[in-house]
Amino acid sequence: MVDSLLPRPGKGPMITNQTIVGPNGPVPIRIQTPDDTEPTRTLVWAHGGSFVRGDLDRVEPDRIARELAKRGIRVITVDYRLAGNGVHFPIPNNDVRAAFDWAVQLFDDVGLAGASAGAALAAGVAVTLRDEATALRDEGAVLPTCLVLAVPLLHPFLPPLSTQLEAVVPSIPADLLFAAEGVDAIALTYAGSREAMGDPHAFAGLADLHGLPPTFVITAEFDTLRASGELFTADLETAGVDIHQHCVPGVDHGYLNDPDSDATIVTADLIADWLAR
Repeated sequence: MVDSLLPRPGKGPMITNQTIVGPNGPVPIRIQTPDDTEPTRTLVWAHGGSFVRGDLDRVEPDRIARELAKRGIRVITVDYRLAGNGVHFPIPNNDVRAAFDWAVQLFDDVGLAGASAGAALAAGVAVTLRDEATALRDEGAVLPTCLVLAVPLLHPFLPPLSTQLEAVVPSIPADLLFAAEGVDAIALTYAGSREAMGDPHAFAGLADLHGLPPTFVITAEFDTLRASGELFTADLETAGVDIHQHCVPGVDHGYLNDPDSDATIVTADLIADWLAR
């Protein structure tokens, strides 16, 4: 069902709000399409918010989608069900998977993307799709053509911090400092149980990473979760995946939610340039 169609000629992307059907019920999505050029790629984007907050109007998914659309990329943001009140893995993943399945029926060259908790969902869905195709020996399965993971949480624990990362911890704002206990609580709320926290489809950092698509990991200098992105990058390299990693200097974990941050523009440029390779 299409809820609204908002053309913005000359002022930004064409925005379509729509509701699709997922295994757990309706899933609202928002499609931002370049208004003056044929899209070069399509990304299904899952927003951040520690799995428990956020929506399509959150600064991060709305602004990054607008900026990427300006650069010729169609972005489909997903209003997945938030963890808590009986909602746990795999329900949020199912919503993101539903958006991907819907997108590949209409568009070619569809990738999965997300920020923070949304990056966990995107990566988890990518692992699920790969594993299903492998189990079914389905050589014709439609898989994501790429993964874009911004300030990602990819493990149910905080990996050891590098010496460089340890050195910047005192400069991280207290409300954006992810300590081991906090990461554990976030992971448990999302997973719903200690057993589920060990599921590689929930946290792709636990998975065998062979066969994943080309991946771009974007981290922030002043962010302890950078350790998760760095470990995932190293494991992808070991698995032979085409991986590119970039640390955005001078920003903290929440920089994509700052409506005035020039670093969001930089990030959109980085993503667009990488996709254009």
